[in-house]
Amino acid sequence: ICTEGKCTPICKDGFIACNGKCISPTSDDNCGACGNVCPKGLSCSQNGICQLKKCTLDNGTYASINIESKRTVRAYCIQDIEAFEQVRDAINQNRRYPKDNTDNAYILVKDIKLYNQVKWKPIGSPRAPFSGIFFGNGHTISGNLICNQSDCGLFGNTRYARIDGVHASVNITFKNDASNIGAIIGR
Repeated sequence: ICTEGKCTPICKDGFIACNGKCISPTSDDNCGACGNVCPKGLSCSQNGICQLKKCTLDNGTYASINIESKRTVRAYCIQDIEAFEQVRDAINQNRRYPKDNTDNAYILVKDIKLYNQVKWKPIGSPRAPFSGIFFGNGHTISGNLICNQSDCGLFGNTRYARIDGVHASVNITFKNDASNIGAIIGR
């Protein structure tokens, strides 16, 4: 199809147009979209999401992730709800978790199920906003959140944060006067 001197190919199912060619959106160079390159250490899944297959550095505790080919960060691997809550509690107390997490980066390596989180405490507060890097790695956080405050979601308050590739499938119950409610980020 050509309009105004530019031609776009008609691609068969499962392929997308990219720079005048039909390409697979599951390659590491075009993951999910034309030109979306998976960072070093990640590979493209069949769903078109850059993912870490498993944490292999430091006995499964950390993974090295290259951010936009500019710098490599050492991300703490979150493998279960307990680790997710430990990260949340430390951040809300204005601390890093673990203490040696100098890059303040986290990566989800499995889906997480929140089991009826009564009075959910989101990651980040007005006093201690989340300002790190959180890679969802294409995984889903699901369950029920009961928010008894404003600025509520999986993350409550963020500042200069990068949150990528996380899916949320949550039911949220909140007080009538609560504001800034979101599945992933409240504010």
